[in-house]
Amino acid sequence: DDDIRIRPIAAPPGFDWNDAHPLPPDARPPQPRAVEYSFPVHDARRVAALAALQSLLASESWPLTRRRPQRESIFDLRPHLIGADLTAEGLLQFRLKVAPDGSARPEELLEALALRDLLDRGAVLTRTGLELSEG
Repeated sequence: DDDIRIRPIAAPPGFDWNDAHPLPPDARPPQPRAVEYSFPVHDARRVAALAALQSLLASESWPLTRRRPQRESIFDLRPHLIGADLTAEGLLQFRLKVAPDGSARPEELLEALALRDLLDRGAVLTRTGLELSEG
């Protein structure tokens, strides 16, 4: 049977496909290039969070210490932050670069903005977008 069957693309609710096309057989698979997130910030924390965000965005470097069992390392968060905004409604929206030599974690940005405790208390960090390279 030489009949080509096309299966419909199934995706979870809220997942929107912008574009899809088959890769040539010899193509490398796409790799993540950037990831977008959103995080709610309570009214009482917005002024301080905005000041911290503006300071971070204005800086050239933002070193942080990564702790692992048996070792610590210094990681520069700033080059991995592509962009960020805190809306008037209190939604922190940010985009992080994904790099093969190491990427920033969204929790590290929240920590840099002194918002990590909100995550620990049940606030939901949502991945809202993923950009892939073309292989």
